Amino acid sequence: MMKKWLIHSGVVALIACGIAAYLYLQPQAMDTEFLQHAEELMDAKIVAAPLRKEVYTRTEGNATLTITYLDTTRVSVHGFATWTGTGVGQVNTGDFDATTTIANGKVHITSSDEFEGGYGDSCAIDISFSEDRASVEVSDQGCIWGLNVSFTGTYRASGKGDIKEILSSQGATFPVDTGVTYESLGTVHLGSVSYDGIYYSWSDPHPVGQAVHGSQRLIILKGGTEYLGNYSIDSRPEGITDQRIVFNLPASEGNEIIFTEAGPPKTVLLDGENRTLQK
Repeated sequence: MMKKWLIHSGVVALIACGIAAYLYLQPQAMDTEFLQHAEELMDAKIVAAPLRKEVYTRTEGNATLTITYLDTTRVSVHGFATWTGTGVGQVNTGDFDATTTIANGKVHITSSDEFEGGYGDSCAIDISFSEDRASVEVSDQGCIWGLNVSFTGTYRASGKGDIKEILSSQGATFPVDTGVTYESLGTVHLGSVSYDGIYYSWSDPHPVGQAVHGSQRLIILKGGTEYLGNYSIDSRPEGITDQRIVFNLPASEGNEIIFTEAGPPKTVLLDGENRTLQK
């Protein structure tokens, strides 16, 4: 990041020097169009790539925070939490996305920020970082999520997030460890929300002489930590282009998955078959 900053600073410096030289050598050429263009160059904002992304998991489980640093003062925060009851299928969830400022190791999110998720007239989320960034304390007040769902608690840094842990803790119904390989395909960005595409391949360890069993899937994560589901597929995707995950298949039989503001499609035509986003 320091290297990129130096490059950007150098570009601005060269622009400034070039303008100064032009004005010194050719004072007669200072027409209105040139001066306007010079002002535009000097006022241009060079936006750096996000500094880093951190993932935090609540110590008692069932909640994660993904924090992306947009620059030295602004962050994008994605939260996902669940509550599981004793009854069959009794699972409630809550999630939010917000872009706001960070100062003195603290983030305060309200509905006045770029905020999507929990609602309530006085919904507010406070995040306080430890000095070494190894943990955060979170408190939410006045927010309405799924029944019994809350983000309040202590979270520990967990890096990007372990894919096996994410899948096993969020309802995946297929093998996630033995015989499995994972390959990141990239990320689809839609505003402040991101979706990761992961190619999954599983081969069943089997005794010699028995049939080989296996499967291929396209796993979709929201914000790097929330498991949305997977599509059963027959071949590895080629990759991600803009808001699409593309396959080397005939277009007439379906060769892409297109994301919208609502996220990935529930059903999509791929290789002549309708594929459903499933757990």
